[in-house]
Amino acid sequence: RWAAFRQVTEVTAATGVKIAAPLLEHATAGMPLRSCAAGDVERVGREVQQEVEEVLVQTDPQGVIVKADTLGSVEALALLLREHGIPIKAASIGRITKNDVAEAEMMGKEQPFYSVVIGFSTGVLQEAQEALAAKQVKLITSDVIYDIIEQYGRWKEEKKKAIELAELDKLVRGGKIRILPGYVFRQSNPAVVGVEVLAGRIRAGEPAMNASGKRLSVIREIQEEQKPISVAEAGKRVAVALEHVMVGRQVHEGDVLYTDIPEEHFRTMKKLKHYVTGGDALLLKEIAEVKRKENITWGM
Repeated sequence: RWAAFRQVTEVTAATGVKIAAPLLEHATAGMPLRSCAAGDVERVGREVQQEVEEVLVQTDPQGVIVKADTLGSVEALALLLREHGIPIKAASIGRITKNDVAEAEMMGKEQPFYSVVIGFSTGVLQEAQEALAAKQVKLITSDVIYDIIEQYGRWKEEKKKAIELAELDKLVRGGKIRILPGYVFRQSNPAVVGVEVLAGRIRAGEPAMNASGKRLSVIREIQEEQKPISVAEAGKRVAVALEHVMVGRQVHEGDVLYTDIPEEHFRTMKKLKHYVTGGDALLLKEIAEVKRKENITWGM
């Protein structure tokens, strides 16, 4: 296999060469190459290290993790990432490692949009693949630099939507129920009645108010066919346990009740109103009108 090569002492620009040397498995494409005498190894090593540090991109306190096959690739990718407003926590050459995944995971705890390892024209070590399977870290790789930017943009939008929907799901969203006549199972401590969910949804633990906007109770539990459930959507007929009320005093058969949405929940839903549409949006406006009866003036 060496027959096509000639041993030479020096080469000039644009000449292809094959280098034979010990420990080449530790070399990385794109690194500086220097020759030296045996006694100068440490000194030249320090010089090469300094040269590499000068070439590597400036990093940020928070950001994504970047790996590429050569120093030039790292620089090019870093430049494009910065042009698109994407900060970089660490950038280096070589294949993606388990440590890269761990660092991206730490970034994700501080800022979810930075739980990303970006690889440009480079591979992924098996240990990193195994770590990715167990961590909430996104891996984006490509041999096309602009494809990486597009992938990150799509992932960020999906991540943002998932975060917002999760936040929305934690809120008291809005529910409207009617106490069904003839379905009073217990009058108090707690009152247990059958209800129809007229609009929105109800969830165990949410406060309830009457049609005048006065908070009366908390929905302690919801049952469907004698089995506990956490949420009941519009159209469902379920049994609910209501704290702090007695049927025949504070509430009556046929009464309409609403979930009593806290002000801060209203404000959050206003920011996320693009997810609240149709009947849910109408219900929130109706609840806002009910709250105004108690001199509460916020709304959608």
